[in-house]
Order: sequence, then C-alpha cells, then structure tokens
Amino acid sequence: MCRCRADRFRSRSSSRFSSIPRGSASMVERRVEPSTATVGLMLPAFADVAALTQTERAERWTLRGPDAALDGLCAALGLARPQRLRATVAGSRAAFWLGPDEILALAELGAAPVDFGAGSDGAAVEVGDKFVGLDLAGRRADAVLASHCPQNLSLAAFPVGKVSRTLYAKVEIVLWRRGASSFRIEVVRSFAPYLVAALTAAAEDLAALDRR
Repeated sequence: MCRCRADRFRSRSSSRFSSIPRGSASMVERRVEPSTATVGLMLPAFADVAALTQTERAERWTLRGPDAALDGLCAALGLARPQRLRATVAGSRAAFWLGPDEILALAELGAAPVDFGAGSDGAAVEVGDKFVGLDLAGRRADAVLASHCPQNLSLAAFPVGKVSRTLYAKVEIVLWRRGASSFRIEVVRSFAPYLVAALTAAAEDLAALDRR
C-alpha cells in the first residue's frame, strides 16, 4: 500500500542502519541542531487519517548489561525491567526492551535526577540528544506505518504495549504501540525530518485514496 512515493524516501546511506549513522548521510544532518529542544518541523495533522506530533524533549539512556544489572538500572528509574519486546511505564518514565541486554529508557526532562549507582555490572549511557520522539495517532495510524514498515501491525501481532526496533522507509526506528490507534516513535535526530516527510507522504496518499 502507498508504494507510489517509496522511491522518494530511499536512504542514501550504504549501511543497513544496524548502528549509529556516520558522516553526512543526508541533507537533514546540515539542517538539524542536535542541542535544540525541537527539530523545527511542520508536523501536519490529517483529521481523517492520523495526527503526527513531536513529543516533549526527554532524557534518554541506553541501559546495557545482564538481567540482574538491568533490574537495578531500571529500578533507579522507578521502573520494572521490561520483558522481551515490551515496555514498562511509570508516570512520565518508560523503558523499552531492545534486545537481551539492551534497554532504551526515557524520563521527562527536568524530573528528579537519576542515580544509577556504582559497582554494577551494567552501564547507563545518556543519549538524550541522539533521538527525537514522535507521536502518531488516529484512525489509520497503523496504515500510515504499514505503508513502509515490514512489521505486522495488526493488534493480534503487535498488541498495545509491544515495542520493536524496526524500519520505516529504510530508517531505523523504535516503535511502541501505546494504544489501539496510537504509537510512539523514537528516531535518530538527524533522520527525523526524513522520517516526518515519509510519514506525511504516506498519510497524504491514504487521505487521497479515502476521497475517491
């Protein structure tokens, strides 16, 4: 579905996005200031399709280590360690399972400082400015994502609370289903304008099909 614009959003990088993009992968890296609170994007809403908004700036950490270490690191955030392909949430904080020894944790900017302690077998690396958060919600939010995402986004296969590190238009994203028709997307900051353009084009195509 909505393949007519796919070629517009092919990545210029030769990598498969299994690691942090290096170098000047696309024009967007020259337009985005990593230290700014927002990426200065127009995030359009298509009332009958889906609304795309940028989340508030947040603190983020990559947590690495064995289960026991991750238990302690998550506890420092007031969270339980998420199980495979799931998220845990407490207030304005969340933790996403990304792999057997990797978690992405988020906290509202300006919240109480987090003390991860010392002497643990795990590691907590602050990555707040690396990512941008986007909320996609609406009647056809799943269809907008399915247009360029290989993930099966049916509620049966991708239920509320599930998390996946996947691709959208060849860009790696972390996708969290917050509700039946709402998703949270985390994307590397330099690729945020590219991703927004791809999501917008998919929503426009769906809106045009609905009008026929």
